[in-house]
Amino acid sequence: MTEQGQQQDAIRTDAIVIDDVALGLEYGTPMTNEGKLAVRPLAGIDFEITVTGQQATEVIEGLTKRSEVDVRDPFANRAYRATMRLRQSSYQEGQPRRHYRFEVRELDTPPEVRLLEINGQQFTVLAYTESAGDNGPSRQAVLRLTPDELSRLRQVIAEGKPLQVRRVDVDEQPFTARFGRYNYWSRHEEDGQEYYKQLIRLYPIGEVKSKLKLDFAQGIPQDNLIEIVKGLSARFDLLLNALVEEGAITAERRDHLLGADWRDAVGPKRASELDWQTNAVRDAIAQID
Repeated sequence: MTEQGQQQDAIRTDAIVIDDVALGLEYGTPMTNEGKLAVRPLAGIDFEITVTGQQATEVIEGLTKRSEVDVRDPFANRAYRATMRLRQSSYQEGQPRRHYRFEVRELDTPPEVRLLEINGQQFTVLAYTESAGDNGPSRQAVLRLTPDELSRLRQVIAEGKPLQVRRVDVDEQPFTARFGRYNYWSRHEEDGQEYYKQLIRLYPIGEVKSKLKLDFAQGIPQDNLIEIVKGLSARFDLLLNALVEEGAITAERRDHLLGADWRDAVGPKRASELDWQTNAVRDAIAQID
């Protein structure tokens, strides 16, 4: 009925192998269901089995206590990671027979993505995750970009328009998404060549609530940062006043610099560069959830 042994690389046709336990085909009933992340139907097996003897009982008891297992499924002809759930166990006092009903269900996991196409432009993917939401999956990817690719991607982000996104070798047609916030990036060098890691977050158009964990500054560092900003503002005022006194700039120019919106003063290009500086990190791949 059951046997323990080395899990085989190939899918066995005479048994269902769960971790290191092989069960006869007659004890399992295959089933499928649609996932939210997987691109193909998810496999699963319902088991109903009666065992006799202490050794067989210990095998099934130990198996059904596991939360996740590796399954080699001859019905689906493939291997997959699955959840394990004991649905029922019963026995009669003084009787050696125990009856079990349990199930394995393939984990709903996103496909492996190596290339991401955004508005017709393809980018190399270093890391990729998805999570299910009420309006569809939310996606995160860390892209490896050349300086030119980084510039082109930032232009697309700045436009703030709906995107046409395709996971290359996964999706036949693109899906519509929008960029989220907290697009952290980092600069790197390899063999003398400069490249960038850019974290992007993609949400369904209807998704308005962010489930991201916000990193709030702790009290003392935050107070220190406020003092630094106030100190810089005060020194800037003193510098401008000194320049007026020395005749380097006019009083009108000083008043304009102090009174104008800084974005208008520096222009859109420099304002965008400063905005991106706030999202610079040591390594963007460490920021993916």
